Amino acid sequence: MGVDASMKGTLDGNQWTATINASGYPIELIGTVIDMECKGDATDPKTHETAPFTAIYAHNQINLHVIDINPITGLEENMEFIFVKTTTQEAVGTAITKSISLEPT
Repeated sequence: MGVDASMKGTLDGNQWTATINASGYPIELIGTVIDMECKGDATDPKTHETAPFTAIYAHNQINLHVIDINPITGLEENMEFIFVKTTTQEAVGTAITKSISLEPT
């Protein structure tokens, strides 16, 4: 099962901020980048709930995992997003200071 999603983000030093548009629903990300990995919090701006995320950049794509609790079952769920870089800018984890746009695979 998949959803249409896009992501735009910026890196300032080692602090990464991004917004995912998942079929019209926003998810905000704030994290810290070390090498080609980012860890932080994903926030639902409508409910203000947060969940931890990890993102890894490899092979010109970002694999993003948001760990959330299913409100019905109470079990931990791992939402996976895979984004492919569509700009000519450098990858997250390098000296990027401009925004990047990513589209799902």
